[in-house]
Amino acid sequence: MNNIKKAQDRMLTILVEIDRICKLNNINYWLDAGTLLGAKRHLGFIPWDDDIDVCMLREDYNKFIDCCKSELNSEFFLQTADTDKHYPKRTIPCKIRLNNTKIIESDDVLYGVENGDFHKGLFVDVFPMDYYSENKNIIRVQRLFSVLYYIKTSSLFKKHKSYLRYILAIVSKILPWKAIESWKKNIIKSQNVKYSENVGYGIEIPNCNYFNNYDVIFPLKEIKFCNFYFSCPNNTEKYLETLYGKNYMQLPEESKRVNHSVSIELYEK
Repeated sequence: MNNIKKAQDRMLTILVEIDRICKLNNINYWLDAGTLLGAKRHLGFIPWDDDIDVCMLREDYNKFIDCCKSELNSEFFLQTADTDKHYPKRTIPCKIRLNNTKIIESDDVLYGVENGDFHKGLFVDVFPMDYYSENKNIIRVQRLFSVLYYIKTSSLFKKHKSYLRYILAIVSKILPWKAIESWKKNIIKSQNVKYSENVGYGIEIPNCNYFNNYDVIFPLKEIKFCNFYFSCPNNTEKYLETLYGKNYMQLPEESKRVNHSVSIELYEK
């Protein structure tokens, strides 16, 4: 993609804005996933990457959402199910979008929502992190909500990967979002009493069964990313090993160097 570097430069402005708001309001966040891997392996973006990921503990995440409502620069857009009624990807509960840009993700096309009336600007994914039991069987129960959340979210999609998912999406319409969101709040409230040191992706985020000890993440440090310094886990090596295995510093085969988008458009401000 010819404009990937320009897109990355524009996405970086979103991350800088997130960092500004977090520092101003004493909110802890850290680079996650491919963004953290890029910082460690490339001192910036993975060359073919077209998004940015950050994480926050649930309490900081909620505070961040509230602060963005009044403090986010008008160049950006806070995208949640509350601020964008047509947003179809509730399993990624928060994105900070950049106005005057447009990205169509491959998943948008896969699920038939590429023409939906939701904000499609370049983005940073903001993921909440919750506390989990250290018992694997209890974790399975705690993570069941993410399955329900995924099925309900899929009811917003136009296309489905299988007939079974189509049927589940239809059935899920019986259960209103209001009830599911209320249930989520109650689960989060009870689960985030810090009774363990086990931290993982939020209960609404499916297929993210990665857990780290609290001490792997905190106290946060800083890491260089595109000539800036952003927050990162205390033990970045252990964190990345959990996500990608011990060989995370090795470049993947060229056939596996894929990004998330099918098109990117950058407009004049």
